[in-house]
Amino acid sequence: MPSKKVSPLLTQNAKNSSTQAMLVKDIMRTKPRTMTPETYMYEAMAYMTRHGLNYLPIVDREQLVGVITPRDLLRYRSQKALLLLGNIKEAFQERDINKFDQIAKMDDQVEILHAEITEYLRKLTAQNLTEQENDDLLRYLRVNETIERIGDVIESNLADVGQEAIRDGITKNETAREILSSLYEKIRHALGAVHAAVVEQDEIAAQDILHMKDDIKQLVIRALQVQSQRLQTEGADNIDITKFENELIDSMKRIYSLTKRIAKLTLPLAVVE
Repeated sequence: MPSKKVSPLLTQNAKNSSTQAMLVKDIMRTKPRTMTPETYMYEAMAYMTRHGLNYLPIVDREQLVGVITPRDLLRYRSQKALLLLGNIKEAFQERDINKFDQIAKMDDQVEILHAEITEYLRKLTAQNLTEQENDDLLRYLRVNETIERIGDVIESNLADVGQEAIRDGITKNETAREILSSLYEKIRHALGAVHAAVVEQDEIAAQDILHMKDDIKQLVIRALQVQSQRLQTEGADNIDITKFENELIDSMKRIYSLTKRIAKLTLPLAVVE
């Protein structure tokens, strides 16, 4: 990386100051703790927590190939939540009660990950940090907690609804299925945008999440209209289907609400307002 040109005036002032100008090598940390690309993520995170590291160089054949930071841990965390949401769709499509059980087990592992990241971030906040570094860590803690709540909605609400529907033989009609599928894709897109909003600090991605509000509202309205028409033609015979659909809608709205909360943590206050 080419060095930046230093102002001659700055250089002269440094030479004339009572404190002798220092070189980077005079203050840098030599032989930092490192790991390899083949290290499991949970091992790296446990290592960073144990030693209170806010970064971890990744070395391959004595060459620096990357660095892990707290934001990378949140990226890993958001990817796990996105995978969980993808698995729930597959379980609904296949109507496989065993897949719903697997999601519950997967969420148990994600909860352990959440606890480990929380411990790590809190340990970092006890260090001597700048105001900006402290604010960043507190924001990461709130994001981590919110992603955990998203996982709870998937495992405790969506998975439970899916299992109950299979046991009771409940199925959605084609129109409602298409609308709910579109709603799911919107929610999945919002959760996917969390990565860019938080990890890459992408304000456009954060705004994209907030701008989905109207589209999601319209999809919910369409779903309720289909239910109303069905009640008019079929009466209360399929009230269980309506209840099932409403539980799906409420859960997906809850997930979107949580992604909005994360987006607002990324945006400047003036933009949110």
